Amino acid sequence: MVCLLALSACAGQHVSDAGAGRHSLTASSTKGIATAREDAVRLANKYCRRSGQQAVVESAEPQRLAGVLDDATISLVFACATPNTTAWSR
Repeated sequence: MVCLLALSACAGQHVSDAGAGRHSLTASSTKGIATAREDAVRLANKYCRRSGQQAVVESAEPQRLAGVLDDATISLVFACATPNTTAWSR
């Protein structure tokens, strides 16, 4: 049962193309919005590492998903960039 829950949690983290080299994803946590944001940033970095880059967060907005009453959820928009690149240097 625990394995099934872990697999479904990973499968639910879908990265979408937001256009202009940007991506978006949504992450949830029962431990609060700060943990949801940390999880979202970790997932964004994992996505960008596949191409040898790191995530540069453009926005992180708390959300309430329909049917989810207790989970803190955050929607993250990010771009992948070479390591040590910041949004200010673009």
